[in-house]
Amino acid sequence: MSGRRRHLWRDRSGGSLIEFAIAAPLLILVLAGIAQYCWVQHCASSLRYALSVSSRSLMLSPNMTQEAFVTLVKSKLTAADPNVAVSLSVASVNGRKVATATGTYDHSIPLIVAPSIPLHYRTTVVTSLPSV
Repeated sequence: MSGRRRHLWRDRSGGSLIEFAIAAPLLILVLAGIAQYCWVQHCASSLRYALSVSSRSLMLSPNMTQEAFVTLVKSKLTAADPNVAVSLSVASVNGRKVATATGTYDHSIPLIVAPSIPLHYRTTVVTSLPSV
């Protein structure tokens, strides 16, 4: 083997670049997945907050319609994701009116090499309404 070939065989100066080129895409995918998951948790927390605040408003005006309640909840959302569904039901329990507000948030995390991961978040807020 000539002296130049032996020098190239022992030279390790480009090894770090090759390792980075292999590991960087995986690291970027993992970081993007973490960011997506954090966004989903933020949207779910925003939904819970919007339901709680809107339920307090429902206690002040117990004759609020479901459409007005849904509009109020969607106006209180801090995360602007359209995959939010809100429902309101009012029932009488032991002679008292009780409102149950339910919000669902569906999101899927897209993956390049595998099927997307669906995430489903559902929260319910139960509020006792004053008698009118």
